[in-house]
Amino acid sequence: MHAERRKCSRIKPDLGFVCSCTNAEFSGHAADRYNLATRVLDVSPRGVCLVTTGRLRERVPLIVDLSVPQMLARFKARAVVRWSRTLERGGRTAHVAGLAFDRVLECYGDRLSFLSGRRDDPSPARTREPRRRFKRFCPRDARVVCTPRDLWRLLGFRSNPALRLQDLSQGGAQIVCSKRLKPGRTVDLALDFDRPRATVAAEAVVRWCRRDTLSLESRWHAGLVFRRMDPGHEERLAALDRQYLG
Repeated sequence: MHAERRKCSRIKPDLGFVCSCTNAEFSGHAADRYNLATRVLDVSPRGVCLVTTGRLRERVPLIVDLSVPQMLARFKARAVVRWSRTLERGGRTAHVAGLAFDRVLECYGDRLSFLSGRRDDPSPARTREPRRRFKRFCPRDARVVCTPRDLWRLLGFRSNPALRLQDLSQGGAQIVCSKRLKPGRTVDLALDFDRPRATVAAEAVVRWCRRDTLSLESRWHAGLVFRRMDPGHEERLAALDRQYLG
């Protein structure tokens, strides 16, 4: 066997460590923030080795959140799965994965400062939100209908690939779909809400669409940008915005 080459020293976390590993792309709802990690084996400034709930696919983007609550320390970063293995011994099975950190999102507290290569103040650091014109909110009781403007619609066949609403803002929406929506395609979007009872309809454009690589089912997440909306629907959307964001 050849010796493993490590560029950074690793530490084995003590019992005070708390770890969360979630999907980086789909974290709007609590159901999508399922923790894939059961135990941390070791960690370094370059990455982390975890025992996971199942075998992960390589190159899947994840969010790793390490904290030591007793010492006011936290480290959060985007990561990708570098390797994943399933080990069996004595009738027991364990899934182990090695993750490489891609970008540090947050790091504070002396206990975890080695992960960013610096010492830090124990008070929480401010993290920048992505540059968005509108803040997003997550109505949980919304029903969504998304109708692509394609040849099938012109022939009189209407389909609704939308499964649910992921999040919403005054500028657009993210939806979960049963099939891929082509970026640049125009769609008609209709959202029905129970609290308060309202319907919002808009013409939108698909900005991006990504496959949920952690789901065995065919599931896609699509980002839509509103292009045209009647004034009455704009007012309803603004009222929802005020209700959820204040």
